[in-house]
Amino acid sequence: MQLVPMFHAQGWGFFFSATFMGAKIVLPGRYMIDDVGSLVELMVKEKVTISCGAPAIFMPMLNYIKTLQEKPDFGGTRLISGATEPPLAMMRGWKELTGAEIIHAYGATETTPLVLLI
Repeated sequence: MQLVPMFHAQGWGFFFSATFMGAKIVLPGRYMIDDVGSLVELMVKEKVTISCGAPAIFMPMLNYIKTLQEKPDFGGTRLISGATEPPLAMMRGWKELTGAEIIHAYGATETTPLVLLI
């Protein structure tokens, strides 16, 4: 699921990688930070197994999930996090509540879309 803007290095790198692998690409369209529920619901509906973003979007999504009575099962889902170091509490929250793993990634436009996964 493409959460980052297509003009961002992680955005176009993710898009091309999915295409090369023959994976289904989920494009959520325009979304607002105050309506992350629609993103979570789309992830559930489309059975998303990998996405990339930043703590600025993953944290509000986690806060939304905390309000749900029935937590979504994202076991096996990997969320590639860039832009800044993901908070440990956020990483644990996603894992404990949904089963999703947050992976801290580093990338830069002048190198490649993705240089290192930690």
